[in-house]
Amino acid sequence: MIDLSNQMFDVIKGDLEILEQGLQEAVTSTNELVTEVGMHLVTSGGKRIRPALCLLSARGGKAFDLPHVLPLAEALELIHTASLVHDDVIDEADTRWNNQVAILSGDYIFARAFALLAEAGYGDYVSKRLAELVCNLSVGEIIQDHAVYQASRGMADYYERIQKKTADFIEICCELGGLVGGMVKEAAEKLAEYGHCIGMAFQITDDLLDIEQTTEHI
Repeated sequence: MIDLSNQMFDVIKGDLEILEQGLQEAVTSTNELVTEVGMHLVTSGGKRIRPALCLLSARGGKAFDLPHVLPLAEALELIHTASLVHDDVIDEADTRWNNQVAILSGDYIFARAFALLAEAGYGDYVSKRLAELVCNLSVGEIIQDHAVYQASRGMADYYERIQKKTADFIEICCELGGLVGGMVKEAAEKLAEYGHCIGMAFQITDDLLDIEQTTEHI
């Protein structure tokens, strides 16, 4: 969970509390096991950075309406959650369920995310951008997996990978939040640039910590 004591997020503290309810409702199924897996995944301590940036961006628009923006924020977090589930399988991490259940649960959460978007009726551009996002996340993982045993990689390759892995996602959160909140295209594009820079810096910092620090310190 995001640190709600951070003053940056004071304005959306209530929004994030409502978001939590929406995430749990989104993964609830008529099947008990699917609900159990989904609830475990969405309540396992995510930082909620992506929906938080979406909500903050949306609140800068002239037409901000929380019920209208929440499905987008929820979908963004669900896409992130699903991608992490698939990453754990790829990385052979210890999971609570076997790989088959994990992969299918990730697929289910992806589908629930796009169902929320369809029900909200945001239009073609939002759907297209989020489809591009999932494609780029996949490409980023393919690049990373392909290069895992290469001792020397150039900076251009590294930047491409972290852009697709992280920066594209943060960029879209800010851009689409602004658009759905009623910002003009030019303002939303500036938010996209802002999000891109945050995403690149975030992933570079994360990678450096992986190399230089212990798990306890991180």
